[in-house]
Amino acid sequence: MMVDLVRDSSGLEKVILTEPRGSSAQVLLYGGQVIS
Repeated sequence: MMVDLVRDSSGLEKVILTEPRGSSAQVLLYGGQVIS
């Protein structure tokens, strides 16, 4: 699994988890929201 820490266009940090088969999940660090 690949893990990337990035900032979105509004400046919030998020973690993007990517599976080799193509699945992914984005976790916003502000407020603990999960986006998939």
